[in-house]
Amino acid sequence: AAAAAAAAAGDDGDANTINDDALSVGGRSTGGLSTGSAYLTTPNIHDATVTRMNSLSVSNAPGSPHLSGRASPLFIDSRHAELDDAIKHAYEWGFNVFLFNVAAKRQPLLCLTLHLLKRHRLIKGLGLRRSSLQRFFMAIECGYLDNPYHNHMHAADVTQAVSFFLDQPFVASHMTQVEKLAAIVAAAIHDFAHPGRTNQFHIATKHPLSILYNDRSVLENHHVAAAFKTLLTDEHNFVRKLPAEQYKEFRSIVIEMVLSTDLSKHFDTVARFKSAVKRHDFSMKNAADRLTMMCMAIKCADVSHTARPKAVHLEWTKRVVEEFYSQGDEERALQLQISPFMDRENEGNVPKSQVGFINFLVRPMFDVFLSTFGDNNGGMPCLDLLQSNYEHWQNLQKQQEQNDSQ
Repeated sequence: AAAAAAAAAGDDGDANTINDDALSVGGRSTGGLSTGSAYLTTPNIHDATVTRMNSLSVSNAPGSPHLSGRASPLFIDSRHAELDDAIKHAYEWGFNVFLFNVAAKRQPLLCLTLHLLKRHRLIKGLGLRRSSLQRFFMAIECGYLDNPYHNHMHAADVTQAVSFFLDQPFVASHMTQVEKLAAIVAAAIHDFAHPGRTNQFHIATKHPLSILYNDRSVLENHHVAAAFKTLLTDEHNFVRKLPAEQYKEFRSIVIEMVLSTDLSKHFDTVARFKSAVKRHDFSMKNAADRLTMMCMAIKCADVSHTARPKAVHLEWTKRVVEEFYSQGDEERALQLQISPFMDRENEGNVPKSQVGFINFLVRPMFDVFLSTFGDNNGGMPCLDLLQSNYEHWQNLQKQQEQNDSQ
């Protein structure tokens, strides 16, 4: 079936069309969610009554006799024709995580991370415990809630984008095994246990997490702390055999990368990167510069849907808008000031907000980041796709303004 996203874009569909199965979350078809917007029509996540945590219990990790309500986990050495075909696209910028979710039997994060770790020969190279590795990533995937946007598919999408960036020759030839491991883990856990509400919402409601982290990078600190708490249990501790110095480095990189995704620090982070790149001695041979590059990689990956093929971008846009509207609904119910772009009753702002988001936040970051990869941005198609998506929203904004003026 033609993707709802492609239909909204006025496209006939292409290799990136997304059918109903691909749009399911947590292994379920999600029905037909409508935000009430002329721009947004997407599956109904709110009709889902069984959470992923119930359908795939952490206790039913790989190696257990069975999984409740789910297909058997795909082990590192298992073969599956549909997954084998889908995994080939994990090295392409046109990667479609919704289709990959189907091929991976609704376990995209587990399948992708295990494949990447094996591909980079990190399991044997670092002496990682295979059984614990699989249990850890299954627990992480389970810990992602069924939010429209901040879910396990987003985690897999960001992980693939980080891997794509760091696989480029300019970076890959200089990265150590510990750095590669840390980058994959950081991407996989970067939104772990995300509640579908922003940092500012937690602060405004005096949520226990905001009290715990003193209103500073509340969710980012939560994602890292919760993930490491999971990691350090006996059944999940795949880094047990890492030497103390390597573990210290691994943990430090993961923390730094995840905390860098806090958008409240965005402009400072990008400015520091731009300043570092302008230095004559900026080099991937320098560990500090590699860390700076990894932090920028995860930041770009976190909003990479804006530079993906249109059908994928539009689907993610619908999802983030619905998650924002859900927060706005709760803010209205709590008699709080409704956050910008989160008022369901003012949905006409979607094209305008997307134009602003790409213009002022995404494009400048991608420009400076991709410029480090050499001529023509290392041959990557990101900026061309970003421009195409920008023009889509710009055209809708112009149409809306014309309609409003009549």
